[in-house]
Amino acid sequence: MYDGLPFLQDVYVSGNLTLQKSEVTAREVQYETTSASTDTMYYKYLKYPRALYGQVPLLYNAGIQYAGKKLGLNLTYNHAGYKTFITGVEPAYVEYERPHSQMDAQISYKFLKGKIETNLNVSNLLDATFRYFINDPTTYELKSGNEDKLNLE
Repeated sequence: MYDGLPFLQDVYVSGNLTLQKSEVTAREVQYETTSASTDTMYYKYLKYPRALYGQVPLLYNAGIQYAGKKLGLNLTYNHAGYKTFITGVEPAYVEYERPHSQMDAQISYKFLKGKIETNLNVSNLLDATFRYFINDPTTYELKSGNEDKLNLE
């Protein structure tokens, strides 16, 4: 039992870290007519392995919460690494979501001896943008007249 500052008895800290790795080898259906005029179907395995769809190799979050008898406060920070957003059979067709971080907050208050509770949630306090890119050389090509728009942060 904590005997220090009384309000710290209602403060909680949380967090986690997830590291994961996977590899998927895609396959493509091939159709062929043999010399005997027989139609055949087979799979051709592609040589471009990629991460599992939607998997984030690095994910972490941290939070702090105050849970008083009437007032509740919660602040969380989340970070997600690169993620496959759209898959394709060729690397040039795969679309990725860039890493992003987000901070969210919640304030709650209980009325009438806890019979009614109201919440105010605020998401994306850091105004983080979700950015996507295609793994293709043209993604990085600077178009004439856009030199001043190079910094996308």
